[in-house]
Amino acid sequence: MMSLLIASFVSMIGIFCIPFLRKTLHPLEILTCGLLVASLDQFSYAILTLNLEFIKASENPYEFWALKLEQIFIAPVLILLGVFVFFSESLRPLGKAFILTGFVFLLLAVTYCYDRSGIIQFVKWRWSSEWLRDAALLAVSIGFLMLFRKFLKWQGVSRDPVSSDSL
Repeated sequence: MMSLLIASFVSMIGIFCIPFLRKTLHPLEILTCGLLVASLDQFSYAILTLNLEFIKASENPYEFWALKLEQIFIAPVLILLGVFVFFSESLRPLGKAFILTGFVFLLLAVTYCYDRSGIIQFVKWRWSSEWLRDAALLAVSIGFLMLFRKFLKWQGVSRDPVSSDSL
């Protein structure tokens, strides 16, 4: 029950961060990237637990919903913040690399918290594999948004970033 409350609280904080993303990202980019990451996270979790049996999940319904909140809200918002940093024009490339690495480690920290609380157990899966999965999610979402930006530009959709004083 406590893990569900913590995941709900962190999810609410993440949702309140979404208007901040409008400074760099178009609302369509925010929506499509969030849905892409949520679906990829659900898909990878289903493969790792059901098909390959690399991760064993707790059968407690509260812990199940806490894990789903992480996959539907926490991970997509953290990756969206990483994408925001990647597309930010005010940061230097080295700073972007450090911050993106920090977001991957935050995703790894969420998984570590779930592992320590007993929600998930690694059976044949290792921390290095989880780190690679999180980095791959971030890389796929950045690549997808680069293509999506080209598509939006080709379709003539204006980017209309919001000024910082209007938020």
